[in-house]
Amino acid sequence: MSLKKSVIGAVAVLSTVALAGCGSASDISSSQGASLTRQNFASAVTTATTRAGSVHITGTISAQGQKVALSGDESMSGASIKDVAGAMNLTLPGMGALQVRILSGVIYINVSKLGLPGATGKPWMKVDLTDPSNPLGAVFGKISVMNPSQMMSAFTSIATFTKVGIETVDGVQSTHYTVALDTSKAIGMLGLPQSQSGSLPKTIDYDVWVDGISRPVKIAATNPMVTMEMHFSKWGEPVHVVAPPASQVGEFSF
Repeated sequence: MSLKKSVIGAVAVLSTVALAGCGSASDISSSQGASLTRQNFASAVTTATTRAGSVHITGTISAQGQKVALSGDESMSGASIKDVAGAMNLTLPGMGALQVRILSGVIYINVSKLGLPGATGKPWMKVDLTDPSNPLGAVFGKISVMNPSQMMSAFTSIATFTKVGIETVDGVQSTHYTVALDTSKAIGMLGLPQSQSGSLPKTIDYDVWVDGISRPVKIAATNPMVTMEMHFSKWGEPVHVVAPPASQVGEFSF
């Protein structure tokens, strides 16, 4: 796999993970996780994760026969990508381990263990996700899923909502819900063109387990496009992320 593809893949995965834990605060108090409804599910879970402020994440994402494993920590101090700080270890198919950090809207990728040449021979590369002058910055800047409040809006487009019951997941007593999103409604709420809806199933099904104060413990999804399983723990514990030394960082060129 080329260096460019590895960088794009790392950005996509980490951005997805960041959004999973990021949200905008609302005036709705966190509901007890065992009594959420179709009407308050999105708001309650988003508010609970925002109030926690940080989380430890492990999981896998599989698509087109390729599987990415990840593990790391993330803190969220606001609704913007600039307010997300995280450190992730990714295992990419055919490439091995990749260390990634995100801080103040900039993603840093350590390519030294991949046997790939870095920018000017430096072990770290950086991509500014807020910079519209580079392709990644432009793409992510235009996709309104990067706006957490719109992400929450997408999860209000629930086609079906079922409470499965109380289960113990990762040692935590959790309430299991199945949620199907209406993609014809969700795609518009995310600001994506309706032309993309033809390639999507009519609904996307999620299994979500939340703890007693509505924080996710596990989220899983299986559909023709992707299989995902994420585990969340250590809510509210301190997360310290620092940028690599400037002398070890090179700019990624497209």
